[in-house]
Amino acid sequence: MSFNSHETRSSFADSFVRWPLRDCSGVHDPLPEKEMASWFARWSRTRSKPVTETLSVTQRSLDQAWTAFVLRWNVETGPRFRQLIEAREETHQRYALGELAERMCTLSWNEDRPCCYVHHLEGCVGCERCRVSRPSDADWAQIVVEYPMTE
Repeated sequence: MSFNSHETRSSFADSFVRWPLRDCSGVHDPLPEKEMASWFARWSRTRSKPVTETLSVTQRSLDQAWTAFVLRWNVETGPRFRQLIEAREETHQRYALGELAERMCTLSWNEDRPCCYVHHLEGCVGCERCRVSRPSDADWAQIVVEYPMTE
């Protein structure tokens, strides 16, 4: 088989590029274009996927993601799929470690602690923004003694 015939042959992956990004022509009962784009962005975020082209995310992969979104929208029907996205957002927020780390940092600062536990373990963006150095195990033990944990 020559290279050219291989290029023209369709593949399973090609079946996922039916519609370019934000093309609503294949959507059953579509919402206005901006709302559809918003739901796509929300759906992508719940899966920790980008919605814009970057060095590592090609337009083709975004088209594939949009096509998968459209197919799912059509199968689940719009309102049911939107409920699923909302439920996933709640679950994602509840289990997202980054957001949990942010909350721990905020709570620590609200209690006037010198830094948060996340910063001690692995470094925290919030504490680093305030130019707080990471405490050693001994320093952290002292912080726990000086600032007891409360409920």
